[in-house]
Amino acid sequence: MAAPQPARVLQRWLERIQTLVALLSGGFILFFFSETLFWGRPGRASPAELSLTWLAYTVLAAALLWALETYRARGGAAFFLGAALYGWLAEGVLAGTLYTGLPLSLSWTGLAWHALLSVGLGWSGLSRALRSGAWATLGAATLWGVFWALWATVWWTGMVWSGFRPSDDAYTYGYLIPANMFAVVVLGQLAQMAQEVLGDADLAEFATILRDEIEQGIQAHGIVNHPAHGPIYAYETDGLGHHLLMDDANVPSLLSIPYLGYRPADDPLYLRTRRFILSPDNPYYFSGQHAAGVGSPHTPGKLIWPIALAMQGLTSSDQAERRRLLDMLTTTTAGTSYMHESFHPDDPAQFTRPWFAWANSLFAEFVLAFVQPERAGSPQAEILIRNSSLSS
Repeated sequence: MAAPQPARVLQRWLERIQTLVALLSGGFILFFFSETLFWGRPGRASPAELSLTWLAYTVLAAALLWALETYRARGGAAFFLGAALYGWLAEGVLAGTLYTGLPLSLSWTGLAWHALLSVGLGWSGLSRALRSGAWATLGAATLWGVFWALWATVWWTGMVWSGFRPSDDAYTYGYLIPANMFAVVVLGQLAQMAQEVLGDADLAEFATILRDEIEQGIQAHGIVNHPAHGPIYAYETDGLGHHLLMDDANVPSLLSIPYLGYRPADDPLYLRTRRFILSPDNPYYFSGQHAAGVGSPHTPGKLIWPIALAMQGLTSSDQAERRRLLDMLTTTTAGTSYMHESFHPDDPAQFTRPWFAWANSLFAEFVLAFVQPERAGSPQAEILIRNSSLSS
């Protein structure tokens, strides 16, 4: 048998190199759209880790190309099916998240991101734009840049995004920490109810998974090291390193953490957060001749909310503090004997809403807790029970 001609050998090697470059290029495009773009900002991985991830996506690019060529997937539906295969491989093999939260995990992120965006608009769309000329490439790059900027303004944290606070004011950052704490508590109760009352194991599992995701988000993104108070809970965050340090009178609030059942009243992190809330470091803590307490940006003018005073009392384990708050509430009604929405600490006759059902109801609950501090469910009762179990 005659030896292959040098030109033919060279041609084969050139074809192999061309295939390798195409796979590495495709792997890099998929790596960029599925990792860098998805995470919103550059990660902290080392060059070696980034290189290994790139190679892993190169293998997925080879699998994608094999599927598209083998089954001649040229049309829209067939092409999307091949892209779906890539998405499920990415989530099932690389990330390992495909098997948690089924069946929702089949669509997010395998279909909704990897198949639609990484392959459809990224890998395929970018190649089409490059073949169409400079203006098409510039337009595609501009659109992706705008999308990246908008996507990165609020990053995925596992928590629930909010557009408005309990006060109906618009958020500053997208994730309201107290609301997510409340969600953790309620989802835990839902899981227990589904398991013990409804006998619905699937609902219980779904609620538990969602609760755990939100809790992980709070712990990862919702705690800030304050220069004066140490580690405390933030009020809001965007998941990108920005935090809003404040508290609002409306519930759920950081002050209401024990009331919500998220943490006990003597939890060290809560106590540090509480000291911050009830200090001038909180931009919405106001004090005057007749009162001191938490207000809200909903009512400008350094006004204090009776809701916050009642909540401060409901979450306090100090009976003397509770007595002082009860006296403060009953002497700042401007002679109406009703709780208002807010009032001025130097002049209680300056108030908003002459009658506010929420504040009146919370005041009534505070009075009951004051006369019966050992009542089941109160922060004081939880501390008493815990101390009793520790001493026995």
